[in-house]
Amino acid sequence: MEKIEWVGDEQILLRMASGVRRSRVRARLTQALLARQAGVSKRTVERLEAGNSIQLAHWLRVLRVLDLLNPLLAIWPNDEPSPLQLLRAKTNEPQRVRSSNESESKWTWGEE
Repeated sequence: MEKIEWVGDEQILLRMASGVRRSRVRARLTQALLARQAGVSKRTVERLEAGNSIQLAHWLRVLRVLDLLNPLLAIWPNDEPSPLQLLRAKTNEPQRVRSSNESESKWTWGEE
């Protein structure tokens, strides 16, 4: 991964904005359509792509639509187990009770 030395916030915003714009174009989305799918205004998408500051919640909505949220979250390890890990670690608790009486456990069609 490329190490970014001291650069100003403006340069970082411009680089991120450029990446979002390229991703939007690759996804064949107009700014208006991206805005509608993300639940933000078209002006917000315009500001984002121009490298201007916008609310973090709006950034996250746009990244989610462009399928870029998971790579962002991969930066920080998740210390909590996933739902699948929790399920696998769960003890084997019985889900039903079976009769211990053998006569009750024999099933028939009622023909006898």
